[in-house]
Amino acid sequence: MPAKETVKEAAKDKTASRPKWLEQIHEDHSMARDWNKLEVVSSGILSLDHVTTRGGVPRGIMVDLYGDEGLGKTTMCLAMIAERIRMGELCIYIDVEHKIQADLVLTIVPGTYLDENGRIRQKNNLFELIEPETAEDSLSVMDEALNHPEMKMIVLDSMAALSFEEEREEDKFSQPMALQARKMSAFLRRIMNKIFEFQGFVVLINQMRSDLNAYKTPSKATGGKAPKFYSSLRINMTKTDILGKAESPSGHRLKMRVEKCSFGPRGREGFVNIVYGVGFDRVQDLIDCGTELGIVVQNGGFIKIKTVDAKGEVVREIQGHGLEDFTEKVKPHLNEIRAYVYQAVVDHAKKGAEARRQAAIENAA
Repeated sequence: MPAKETVKEAAKDKTASRPKWLEQIHEDHSMARDWNKLEVVSSGILSLDHVTTRGGVPRGIMVDLYGDEGLGKTTMCLAMIAERIRMGELCIYIDVEHKIQADLVLTIVPGTYLDENGRIRQKNNLFELIEPETAEDSLSVMDEALNHPEMKMIVLDSMAALSFEEEREEDKFSQPMALQARKMSAFLRRIMNKIFEFQGFVVLINQMRSDLNAYKTPSKATGGKAPKFYSSLRINMTKTDILGKAESPSGHRLKMRVEKCSFGPRGREGFVNIVYGVGFDRVQDLIDCGTELGIVVQNGGFIKIKTVDAKGEVVREIQGHGLEDFTEKVKPHLNEIRAYVYQAVVDHAKKGAEARRQAAIENAA
């Protein structure tokens, strides 16, 4: 018998004779997660759903969005919340910075309005905006929200703005050494099991700060290393192009790069256009993602998209000359076509996951 087959037979014998006490330990204490069986939900942003390689964001994870100030991280989170609310799910937004724009929330999040006291409400009570005073209050709100299964998305905006009581009690011009990093590390260690069993997902917004002691990386994210250790998905956001005229820009193009992904490959990049005061450009998002999947065809100034049914028959075909013409023609059917492209994203993700699984099986053999 060849040596390789002998090793395989020995491995089978060892598996068959696994001790009962070891099985009992596994049953009592193991929380092993099968990423392929986790429910994945859409972020509402097609390009983001595509770069995660899962067709969206799995429930029960922590997402770390980080980058320089003014990139549109808040806008992205509000878009994600809007998608969850459209699905009838409860979301909470913890505004640590106390500067979220009410007009932006009312524009992006469906069903929101201002009550008689000027507070932001949602007609179906699916959105709650909390503005705690201290970091302890902010983290307590997050900890409490994780205990309720009806909660499906929690956003903390942002870690850089967390101010702990210990810091407030010190002299106003001094700060205890690595206070924020130590506190966040202790807090995240304590709640990771809660997030693991959570039926939604948590998004931490983080900002970059100058690191005077660094040589090759002059900036780093706040909160120490714990957020990057405990997050399952980390997305680095950078500005690439300015939209509109330089003297009066209407927005900018945002690059999303997956720096860490516990359930798929890292290093993938996607793009989305942020329009100031409006949110992200849903039509351009459709074009970007559809082009990568081969659904949208761009030839010079012409943009064309064609949807087909299960039998391969054409359901709808739209062609425009230039972005403005295409946008005008696609708007009446935007939700329908975005749903079609999202299904293509999901199908592509399933094929990729199956290919990786088969490759792993072959390598193990």
